[in-house]
Amino acid sequence: MLKRAVRTIGLILVIFLLGGGIAMFSFGGKVNVNTDKSVPGVSTEICDVLYYGGLAASSHNTQCWQVAVDEANRELLINVDRDRQLLFADAEGRELYISLGCYVENLLQAFEAYGYSTAINYLPDEDKQNIVVHIRYTKNNGDAVNQEIIETIKRRHADKSEFNSKAIDSEVVKALLEDEHMTSISSSARVMYFANKSDGNEMQKYADSIKSISLAAMNRQCQEDAYRQELSSWLRFSNKEVEEKQDGISAEMMGMSGIIKAIYYLGFNHEKAMGDSFANQGIALAEKQLDNCSGFFVVTSEDNPAGWINAGRRTQHLWYHCTEYFIAMQPFSAALELQDTRQSLQQQIETGRPLQMILRAGYVDNYGENQKVRRDLKEYVKAK
Repeated sequence: MLKRAVRTIGLILVIFLLGGGIAMFSFGGKVNVNTDKSVPGVSTEICDVLYYGGLAASSHNTQCWQVAVDEANRELLINVDRDRQLLFADAEGRELYISLGCYVENLLQAFEAYGYSTAINYLPDEDKQNIVVHIRYTKNNGDAVNQEIIETIKRRHADKSEFNSKAIDSEVVKALLEDEHMTSISSSARVMYFANKSDGNEMQKYADSIKSISLAAMNRQCQEDAYRQELSSWLRFSNKEVEEKQDGISAEMMGMSGIIKAIYYLGFNHEKAMGDSFANQGIALAEKQLDNCSGFFVVTSEDNPAGWINAGRRTQHLWYHCTEYFIAMQPFSAALELQDTRQSLQQQIETGRPLQMILRAGYVDNYGENQKVRRDLKEYVKAK
C-alpha cells in the first residue's frame, strides 16, 4: 500500500511538472508577431522604410497613424487615426499627436538609413480638424542600408523593468540635451533633465515633485472605471491575442518573460484587469519604478497639435540617442493626463512651456530590444 501511495504521489508530481512545463511553453514562450510588410502599389523598399518607422513609440502601443503614399511624386501624407485615440486618458488628443510625432521622427530616421533625404511640412487636413504631416523624400545614394541606424531603431523600446542606481554622466546628459540634429524644432520643443538622487539640491526637489504628483495622479486614475476599462482594452493576455491584434501592451512590454509571464497570462484577463487588485498592483509597481531610476527627462512644447507633434519628434529622437548610450526609458504620463496635476507639476518645476512628456531614465543590466508588436502595413498605409 505504501509503495502504491508513493507511486501515486510521484505520478501526481510528474503530471504537475509536465502541466507546468506545458503552461510555461504555451503562456511563457516568446511571442512572434508576423507583420505583413507589403502594401499594394508601394515598392518593397518604401514598405521596409515604413515598417521600421512604425517601430516608434505610441500611447498603449495604439499605432494611431494613417499614411497615404504617392510614389510617383515621392511624398507621404500622415494623419492621426481618431479611432485609436485614448478617449479617457487623452480626451483632447494631446498624446495622439505626440504619438504621431514619434512616428514621424522614427520614419525620418528610417528614410535616412535607406539613403533618402527628406523635407517635412505640417498642413491642415481637408476639414481643418487635424494636422497632416507632409513628407517629401529623395534618394541620395545606392542600395546600401545603414544597418547601425536600423539596429538602433530595433533596440529602442519602453522598459518597465528595474533600473540600477548608476547616475547618468553629466557630459552624456549635456550631449542628449544639446542634440544639434533637432535644432530645427528645438525652439518649440525642449528637453530638461532632473536627476533622481542629487543630494537635496534643486534637481532633487523637481524629481521629488515628478514622483509624488505622478503617483497621486495614477491613484486617482485607477479609481475611475472608465480608465480601468480603457487600459484593459489595450492590455493583451495571451500570445495568441498579441499575434492576432498586433497592437496593445503585451507581457513582454511590461517587463515579463518566462514563468512570470506565464503566471501573469494564466492569472489575469480583461475582466480581472478592471478590478481593485490589478489596480493596486499597478500603483505599487509604479511607486517602485518612480523611485528606481537615474532621473527624469521632461519634454515641453506649445499646447497645440503642431507643438504636440514637435514634442513627439523631440521625444523619439531623444529616445533614439538614449538607446545609443544604452539608457533605458519609460514614459510616465499619468500626471499630464489630469488637468489639475499637470498644472500643479508645471508650477512646481517651472519649465516655462507646457509639459508634454515625462520619461523615467536609467541603466539596466540587460537592455533588450523592441518587441516589434506591430500591425500589418496595409492596415494603415494606402497607395494614392
